[in-house]
Amino acid sequence: MSSRRVANKTVHVTCRISEDAVAVIKSDASNLGIRPGSLYSRILERHARWGRFQESFGLIPVPKWLLTGLASDVSEERMYELSSNVLPYFKNMVIFMNGKYDLKGCIVAHEEYAQMAGMLMEHKIDGDIHSFALRHEMGLFGSMFMKSVWAQMFKEFVPDSRPEFVVHDEVISAKISLGADWNKYDY
Repeated sequence: MSSRRVANKTVHVTCRISEDAVAVIKSDASNLGIRPGSLYSRILERHARWGRFQESFGLIPVPKWLLTGLASDVSEERMYELSSNVLPYFKNMVIFMNGKYDLKGCIVAHEEYAQMAGMLMEHKIDGDIHSFALRHEMGLFGSMFMKSVWAQMFKEFVPDSRPEFVVHDEVISAKISLGADWNKYDY
């Protein structure tokens, strides 16, 4: 099974930051058990990946409890309809961010969005089988919504595939054959 990260080259940057902001960063870094420089890097990486796109995509922070409360009685049919309505916007985001629209770009965008939103997402490769797991903490609604999004995405790019889904209250996983030569880190 492969699960490797390719490190980007780093550069040293000097900037001026208010004392209050530095105190908050130091305190938060201490609570997380990391160095302040690591937290600065996380913040800047998050901005580089998603923060700079938030306004142009109309992204707003919405509490998970609000989404789960609004969607508590949504039928599976309505869930499919909602995810179908979301996919064109997601497609535009992938094209805007990557300059093209393909399965790899969609998966990378899902992984980066999950990370930005504080969710845990894993992507493991074993031969030609790709396993995805997402811990979202949004209840059954979140799992059913992501199942619908992933199913439609896989159907678009790998029409003959038969992904296997496992749905739980806080976690969804999927397995699908995407080929052994597929490397998510070369995107």
